[in-house]
Amino acid sequence: MTEHDELDLSVDTTLDLSNIDPSKDGIDHIRINLNDTATILGERLFIDHTRVFYHPRYGSFISVASAINWFKLKNKDDNVRSLYGARLREYVNEQIESGKNEFQTKFVTDEVMESFLIYSIMSKPDLLEMVMSNKLPYVAYYFDSDNNFKMRDKQMTRILNNIKPKLVDINN
Repeated sequence: MTEHDELDLSVDTTLDLSNIDPSKDGIDHIRINLNDTATILGERLFIDHTRVFYHPRYGSFISVASAINWFKLKNKDDNVRSLYGARLREYVNEQIESGKNEFQTKFVTDEVMESFLIYSIMSKPDLLEMVMSNKLPYVAYYFDSDNNFKMRDKQMTRILNNIKPKLVDINN
């Protein structure tokens, strides 16, 4: 029997992602969003939510979004580490548009995204506890101006729904 056998690391994966009912946020899924979410967990897991964390390879960041933007930039701009939300997006856009910087990559790999999520979750013991006790699937989504369901971040949704065993492994 392994450590993983003793812990229930499962997340319900039977939810039809093409037919999400936002009124069931917190009942049959956890919506990952900074606003318009019924759960603290869904709000705190959003990439723009501030939670200072240290990544052993890349250093400190104020949010997962700041880490992702820093990683994607060709010239590693330390100002990005301490920005989040609209200020982060405005700063990075200004750097790109002015020619002061450029993206070396458009996307981060699952491995990089997962590592930022793991270290950011581990930096907050109460968040780690919420993630480990959650059984509902995570879904990052929004509704457009016509009220149509749109996935916000399929990569983050996929990674979060499979992150529990990795959180256990890294803590052992």
